[in-house]
Amino acid sequence: MTIADLKTKAHAVLPGSTQTSHLVSARDLEALAPLWLHMQIEQSGARGGAVFLEASGQLRVLAAQGGDAETVLKPVAQAALKADRASVLRRDDGNGAFVAQPLGFDLPGKGQRADWRCAVALSIDSANPARMRSALQGLAWGGAWLRERAARDALGHLAERGDRLSAAQRLMVAVQEPRAAQAAALRLTTELSHMLGADRAVVALRRFMRTEIMAVSHSAEFGKRVRLTRLVTQAMDEALSQRAALTWPERQDEPNATRAQAALSHDRGGAAVLTVPFLVEGGRWGGAVTIERSADRPFSADEVALVDASVALAGPSLHDKAENQRWLIVKIWQSLRTQFSRMFGPGHAGRKLAGIVLVAATALFSTWSGPYRVTADATVQGAVERSLIAPFDGFLRSAMARPGDILQQGAILATLDDRDLVLERLRWLTEIRQRELEYGQAIGRRERSEADLIRAQIEQAGAQLAMVEARIARARVEMPFDGMVVAGDQSQNIGASVQLGDLLFQVVPDSNYRIVLNVDERYIRDLTPGQTGTLVLSALPGDGFPVSLERVTSVARASEGRNLFRADAVLLHASPDFRPGMTGIVKIEVDERLMIDIWSAPMRNWARLTFWSWLG
Repeated sequence: MTIADLKTKAHAVLPGSTQTSHLVSARDLEALAPLWLHMQIEQSGARGGAVFLEASGQLRVLAAQGGDAETVLKPVAQAALKADRASVLRRDDGNGAFVAQPLGFDLPGKGQRADWRCAVALSIDSANPARMRSALQGLAWGGAWLRERAARDALGHLAERGDRLSAAQRLMVAVQEPRAAQAAALRLTTELSHMLGADRAVVALRRFMRTEIMAVSHSAEFGKRVRLTRLVTQAMDEALSQRAALTWPERQDEPNATRAQAALSHDRGGAAVLTVPFLVEGGRWGGAVTIERSADRPFSADEVALVDASVALAGPSLHDKAENQRWLIVKIWQSLRTQFSRMFGPGHAGRKLAGIVLVAATALFSTWSGPYRVTADATVQGAVERSLIAPFDGFLRSAMARPGDILQQGAILATLDDRDLVLERLRWLTEIRQRELEYGQAIGRRERSEADLIRAQIEQAGAQLAMVEARIARARVEMPFDGMVVAGDQSQNIGASVQLGDLLFQVVPDSNYRIVLNVDERYIRDLTPGQTGTLVLSALPGDGFPVSLERVTSVARASEGRNLFRADAVLLHASPDFRPGMTGIVKIEVDERLMIDIWSAPMRNWARLTFWSWLG
């Protein structure tokens, strides 16, 4: 059934053409509801009733008659709206009932549900089902008036919203097109004046704690009138301080002060005045617009809403243009002021908490001192590293040691083939015996000169024998001290030839080590011999070993993009688990310094070097 059909039936149940004309002439839903409710009560013979409007989740009374609207009828209406159907509640005493009918409606031609919903509730004397059905049927038929009026009002609101949005978009485009802030401000005032038929529109921005006028429409002499300029800025300051749009003549329900608006109106011969502030980035009130027109055309609520929506969009864009055209030093100052206000002004609790933590940390580190230590990579080496070489040209006969073996002094590491030397030794022994016989015979013949010659030959053969025996002894490569073999695996070279001076083994003494440090050049000046520190090895991360810095060399080498200096340290207490070649970290104790100095030293040194490279 259409709304037209329901209205036709409603005419039949509504008595009197005068009442019907009143319904037709009602200007809005607020005016229609009391008349319509009165007719429904008269038609149904009810004790009383109420009309409710649900908007934005809130249910309020549009019209009531009989006194039970809030206490009894409202819950019945809420139940009907929730169930989206008629609702009936019998009285506890059995004498009558409460009936409610929801009056939902769709927007004509829009295909969407309205934001508003209506419900009507009546209190009737009889609980007779036929009487209740008749009352509900009368509400359903008569509800056509409310549905039509509500749909018309909803469409009117939608049209107003569309007009506001369209006007706001036009102003936004007008402000966006010019690149200069002054030109954009002038376009804004011109469009506002044209849109409202105003005599003058003024736009101003809030800068450095004062209001600065940027543009004025329809007035070339505005800037020369000091009094008028002061009155306009006072009107804008009044609106900005109260954060509300102000008009003069003021509305009857206006809660804000409008003295400055009244003063401006009086100066302009009683003109109507409208001042609207607008927000900018960061939630700040960054400016305002003041509009004047003739006294016989005061600003309506719809016009105030239209200007408020338009300026809310165009104002921030204008403010951004003006900010971008300012000098760099002014932008820096403004940024500092903004940060200061955020830090010490209202709101921004996270920023304040971070500032408190930063101040507390700075105060702590400025008074908290600790040991300053230089960190360097470290390598364990033997205090003495002995190289054992081949004593003569020959062949390797055996090899008993490998790298990592810990041996005692005198232990045989390897032997060279000495069979040729043994034969040579036998030859020289035979030579000596033969010369000794010849020497005895020469003595027996008393040939003194020949005896001296043979004795010299015997001594020469003895020297040769001693040299051969020495080479035989050196054919065994022995451990020169208690220690470890660190290099030289000859087990795969048995029978191979070796030359005099070939490296066979490298050995280091046991429990006698030195620590080689690679110190970054940035910290080399902090190290002096005699300083102590702690060594932690990768193989023994749970133990720290005390060391003493012995020497700092002046020779540097490049490694992995860093310039490193070598320093030597000695172990004060070694461990049986130490092995040459182990690596780790050494921290050398330098002195006692503030923690803030220790942690900020790399950054400060980098800044000094960079500054000197640019400006030094």
